Amino acid sequence: MLYTNKELETHFPISERMKLEKLKAQNSPVYWMNEYISASVPGTTDVESLVSYSKNVTEQLESVYEDIDPFLKKSSDIKQLAGYIQSLEDQVEDLYQEKEEAILSFEGVNSIADLVKLAKGMEEQLKSLYSEKENNQSEQTKEEK
Repeated sequence: MLYTNKELETHFPISERMKLEKLKAQNSPVYWMNEYISASVPGTTDVESLVSYSKNVTEQLESVYEDIDPFLKKSSDIKQLAGYIQSLEDQVEDLYQEKEEAILSFEGVNSIADLVKLAKGMEEQLKSLYSEKENNQSEQTKEEK
């Protein structure tokens, strides 16, 4: 059955439709993975933003490493060189610390590999739960008949 916009607004207010859409979204493993990520890694809201965050940290590290070689060739002042190297070391330490904090913000995760295993495990658990739910619903339908 098709409704006009006026009928939708009159009988199904937007707030109710939004609640329904959120409930439908909660049946998706992606929804729960995004919820977990946003709660665990500050500044991220979903898998895409977590990947973007990781790429950003990686790009910063690569940039730092690219900056070292030309500077070494141009610098003749040893104090200036030492200060620059210390600055680079501090930046690298900060980036590794950010990466470590992001990884360790997930309970029981000590590496990227552990994080991937955790995400895959969560996905399998959700698939299993949905499968059980579907089986229970089909059994109830059979019993009702």
